[in-house]
Amino acid sequence: MNSFFDAIVVAGGLSTRMGFDKLASFLGETTVLTRAIAPFLSLSYVKNVIVVTDNPPIDMPEKVIFAPAGKTRSLSVLSGLSKATAPFVMIHDGARPFLTEELIEKLCADAEKFGTAIPFIPVTDTLRRQSDGEYVLCDRSEYFLLQTPQVFRTEELKQAYFLSKGKSETDDSTVYTAHIGPCHYASGDFANKKITRPEDVFSANALVGTGFDLHKLIPGRPLRLCGVTVPYPLGEEAHSDGDAPIHALMDALLTALSLPDIGHLFPDTDPAYKDADSTLLLKEVVALVSARNREILSVDLAILLEKPKIAPYLAEMRNVLAHILGVTPKKINISATTTEKIGLIGENKAVAALAVVGIL
Repeated sequence: MNSFFDAIVVAGGLSTRMGFDKLASFLGETTVLTRAIAPFLSLSYVKNVIVVTDNPPIDMPEKVIFAPAGKTRSLSVLSGLSKATAPFVMIHDGARPFLTEELIEKLCADAEKFGTAIPFIPVTDTLRRQSDGEYVLCDRSEYFLLQTPQVFRTEELKQAYFLSKGKSETDDSTVYTAHIGPCHYASGDFANKKITRPEDVFSANALVGTGFDLHKLIPGRPLRLCGVTVPYPLGEEAHSDGDAPIHALMDALLTALSLPDIGHLFPDTDPAYKDADSTLLLKEVVALVSARNREILSVDLAILLEKPKIAPYLAEMRNVLAHILGVTPKKINISATTTEKIGLIGENKAVAALAVVGIL
């Protein structure tokens, strides 16, 4: 980006449709509000993240500043705008915890080019309107749903809200269009859902991924399993260190995110990955999860190996993975099994691993 942006996260609502404070509700081990703030924090062109709330979260980075909430959303936005100093400003609802850096970057690039950027998604359900007791079918192709963050030139949005004289609106583009001019609309993200009702929390955007890996066992190589070197005369034949469970885990994470597998990310034709430590590669994959504002909920790993017995090492393996994944060890299950002397694994010629992950 060639410009700086402030982000205003509006978090002063009453959650009347929710029945409880939805922004303080947990999705995994993180609150809705913390998730809504997170994508802005690592972007160098975001100057400040202004959270409008009367209940500030604790332990926020220095980049986060607070403004008091107003009685309406419009007054809350005005409160946030009073602290905005960057040339552009993004207005985001604190109840949208699935925002991604990718969407932010696209909208900010459009705002630099067009002056505004308003994300939208098309209506996919059949749509009707009520008129004099009748339910009239609408052409859904004529309608779309607006999302946040909505991006504007800061001084123009301040002027629009000044001219609106405190009129209550639920959408910033409405205020801008009424007093400044038309907005530029850009494709949004279906995953960028707003938490409004309890079922939105309890069925929120869960993803599942699976991965599988198999390596031949040969003499003269270390046996690496989940980042732990297990003493044994045979180890995995591979371009990298051959850590089959971590390779399966990486593929499971990438599958959940609908991204290409590790063969594309870390090709065995690249000398940079010769004998590479798979724990370092896993950290890169975890960074991709974080960049999409996702959290790892659970990991289940099955290691298929005839020899040696690895039960004494399972706790250490869980701890190594927990540290890399940023979760507690209790969220990681690792099991070991044989194939009853059947096939390459049963003949102690190979090791395999199957991984299943849950991501929120």
